[in-house]
Parts: sequence; C-alpha cells; structure tokens
Amino acid sequence: EMADRLLLLAAGRTCYFGPALEAGNHFRNLGYERPERESETDWMMDLVNNDFGDKETVDRIINAWETSDYKMALDKELLELGMPEEVSTEPRDVADSDTMHYPVNFFQQTMVLTKRGILNMIRNPAVLWLRFGMYMMLAIMI
Repeated sequence: EMADRLLLLAAGRTCYFGPALEAGNHFRNLGYERPERESETDWMMDLVNNDFGDKETVDRIINAWETSDYKMALDKELLELGMPEEVSTEPRDVADSDTMHYPVNFFQQTMVLTKRGILNMIRNPAVLWLRFGMYMMLAIMI
C-alpha cells in the first residue's frame, strides 16, 4: 500500500513489474493460489524464490511475464519515454566482455565517494568518535 509499483526478480530476471496492489492478481491469473494463512507478500516471494521454490515454477512465472499485459504496458511506457526498442533486457554475462565501461572515469568516482564520505563524517560526528574509540580499544587489545 505504500508503494506504487512492485518489481519482483528471480535470478536477475523480471517476474513481475507493475502496480503493487495488482501483483497478487497477476500470480492468481497464472494459476497459483495463496495458502489460507499466508500473507500475500510471503506467498509471492516463495513463488519467485529459487532457493525455496520449484525451479519449473520460477521459469514458468518468468516466461509468463514476457507475454503479460503488464510487460506490454511497460514496453509501451518505455517507448513513450524514448527508450530504443533494440535494448536487450536479457541478463548478460560479465565474463563475455573484456573490460567494464563506466560513464565516468575512476578519478571522478573516487572524488564523489570521498566527498560523500566526508559529508557523512560531518553529519554524523558520533560515528566518527565511535570508530575512533573502537580502533583505540582494538589497538590496546593487540
């Protein structure tokens, strides 16, 4: 009720993305029924979780997403926002590429992270003193 949209992933692949309040209906339309004394959230997580669920069930849900009305609506919305049609949504293997390409270089990344760390220290001086005390105690114990 606090979120407009819900994204459920299994192994990096989309199982559902759409209105949060309609997610349960999506899975019921696929033929899955929620057990009587189980919350809808836990039920959906159990359905899309490879660790506790059935792999065939997860594969079926992922394949059903590809042809669902929610996916078609999402594709239409993305096209209206200007996303090119040829963008691949399939997970890619990082080992396939020789090097990673980032939109900013290493120096810019380092500067942003350093600035963020300094701001966190200024905003939370208690954490700085707590770390100082922790390292002092560690030094005394060693």
